[in-house]
Amino acid sequence: MLFRSYEPELESVLPRLRYPLIVQPKYDGFRVQKTRNGKLETRSGKRIYNHHLRRVLNNVIPEGAEGEVTYGSSFQKLQELVSARDVELVDGKLRVTLFDYAVNLSTPYRERYEVLQRLQLVHSCTEVVSSKLVYTSSDVLNCFSEEIQQSYPRGEGIILRDPNGLRLNKRSTLREQLLIAVKRREEAVS
Repeated sequence: MLFRSYEPELESVLPRLRYPLIVQPKYDGFRVQKTRNGKLETRSGKRIYNHHLRRVLNNVIPEGAEGEVTYGSSFQKLQELVSARDVELVDGKLRVTLFDYAVNLSTPYRERYEVLQRLQLVHSCTEVVSSKLVYTSSDVLNCFSEEIQQSYPRGEGIILRDPNGLRLNKRSTLREQLLIAVKRREEAVS
């Protein structure tokens, strides 16, 4: 069976977007935040059972930072690692891509991102997500087209952010436009 990519979600969103927007790659991993008190939290509230992974994440994620954790060559490899208690990490396979620094919730995203870029990251497995400021729907389409050509852990789609958006601890709506995830969709072709 063949698959073809289609973007009905993006097509329905484009006419309703307010510019400028920040565009970032969407990573296929799991989201984790290190709170100001040093506690690791996933968005879903699931526990990270692998104590090796917890120890590494505690060492590489700065307090207040939030990012996407990826491992190996597929999301399945990451799921196996997270759910296994004693599986050792293989050097070079773990990536933590930071995308927010939420110490002050009333700070606009562009300022939080600037602070994040200035942080001293202590390990080579940690990076700050790339961002691009766009002003038109053509820019968004170009970014999306480029991103879906990437291989794992990227290639899942794009994140659209309001540069002046405040931090929410929930998903944003299209009306709010603080953060919109636009994923690549695939459908079977006979």
